[in-house]
Order: sequence, then structure tokens, then C-alpha cells
Amino acid sequence: MKEPYKKYGIIAAAAILVIVMLVLGTFVPAEKRRVEPTITQGKGQAGTEGAAWTDTTATTEIVTVAPQTADTSLTEASSDKAVDPAASEKESSEQITEATEAAVQDPERVYTLSSPALDEYLGASGVVNWLRQHCNDYYLKTEFLIGSYAFDDPSQLLRPYGEYGEDGRMNCTGFVSHVMKSCGADLSLLTEQGQWGGYANAISYWKLANNGEVGYYTFDSVEELLASGLARKGDVLYLEPDWSAENTDCHIGFFWGDNSADNKFWNSDLRGNAITEITMIDPIEKIYLFPLSGN
Repeated sequence: MKEPYKKYGIIAAAAILVIVMLVLGTFVPAEKRRVEPTITQGKGQAGTEGAAWTDTTATTEIVTVAPQTADTSLTEASSDKAVDPAASEKESSEQITEATEAAVQDPERVYTLSSPALDEYLGASGVVNWLRQHCNDYYLKTEFLIGSYAFDDPSQLLRPYGEYGEDGRMNCTGFVSHVMKSCGADLSLLTEQGQWGGYANAISYWKLANNGEVGYYTFDSVEELLASGLARKGDVLYLEPDWSAENTDCHIGFFWGDNSADNKFWNSDLRGNAITEITMIDPIEKIYLFPLSGN
């Protein structure tokens, strides 16, 4: 073969080789090569970190990956994670508010006040004013009477110092019922509940609630009650224990906070009649709040 033809033959062979290599993808530029699919954590519809997983590349198409793409993604991700203290505090406050509203509206634990208020049902009025007028030694410091034998004559448990002097004595329900009676309540409505001790047994108040006779709310803790914004001075609180525990007992008294978050409870217990925090001897399992009509 003559030199010119040999030269052209080599060039043609080289050209064919290049074409074959291009077809096979050997010479695809780096920025045009296939990028292996990767999975990265991103933001979902809920707007929270990790709410969804996002595939950043196609699995079958050749994609172009610009050099700045990764840096831009990192910058955006860092920006998303930046914390604004003011916004964080606002979000936290909103979450507390939402939690409180949810607690108040939860039909499993909090009941609508479709029934009359406790004082209306019993026929009492001016309960808060009565308590304010007798906030000194009329009720306070009255001895607590121990012994269920007094249930045979519940009137023996409604004897404040202000009316009976040194012969004064009350149990927790006797205090509440004396106040209600002094404000015009018909205590026979409590006796009709059929509970031993009648109007001097807190279970009689509990039965009014669970029989649907009066309106009430329930809470799982003192903290939930105070956070709800529902309690008003003079409202009646019934504290329920875990009845499966041995020798346990319930308790009752008046919420006496100056605002709905003020932990003050006017009640009679082993210390006598006093204004204390919301507490009782046994652990509290549930709290019933009986709002009064005038509050």
C-alpha cells in the first residue's frame, strides 16, 4: 500500500475507534457521567426535620451535577436548622397553649357543662361571698373529726368553730356541705345519692357528677388543672385517689386561688380547716372541678 493510502487507513481506523468508544460512553465528560442515586434526609410536608426522605437524583437518567450544587444544598440545610431564640420561645408557648386546649377539649377526660352548675343544682347562691365573709376563724382551724362512725349522724361533721366554739369539728365534706347549706343548698339532694354518710361523704358529690346531674371537668394532675385556666375562686374540687390502693380515701374542698394558676385549696384535713396547696394524704389519681354558676 502506498504511503498516502496507509496514512488515510490509519486515520480512518482511529476515527472508527473513537466513534465506538463514544458510543460505549467511555469519553462522556465528567460532568455528564451517571451519578449513582443517593438518599438524603430532607423536609417533608410537615415541615419538620426528618419528616420525609428525598431522592436527590434520578435513577435512570444521566444528570448534570454542577460543582456548586452540594455546597448550595448544605447552605440551605444549615439555614433550615438555624435556631431563632425568639421564634423557638414563641413555638414552645404555642405548643403549651395547644396542649392545654387539647386537654380541655378532650371528651375522654373533660366534660362539657351541659348540666347545671353544682351550686345551681343544690339551690345555693353567693358561695364565694359567704366564704370571703367567713375567711378568718369561723372555719379556719376547726378540728378535723376522724372516724366514719360520725356518718351515722352527718350533722356532727358540719360544726365550724364560728358557730359551735370549742365543740367545732368537721370533715372535708362537712366543710363544703356546711358552706353550701349556709348559702341555701338543699342537702337532701346529696343524701338521695344513697352514699353512706350522705351529705358528709365526698362520694355523694362524685355521684352527682357521674350521674350527669351537674357539670364538671376532669384533670389528671394538679399541674394540668392549673394550666387549664378553668379554675375560679370558690369552685369545688374533688380529689380522687387510686381506689385499688389499700386504705385510701378521697378528698374535697374549694379552689381558693387568686387566679386560675394560683395553687390554693381551702379544705379540712388532718391538720384541721386550712388554706393549703391542692393536696391530700393519698396520691391524686384524678381531679374533678365543679365550676360555680357565679364564677
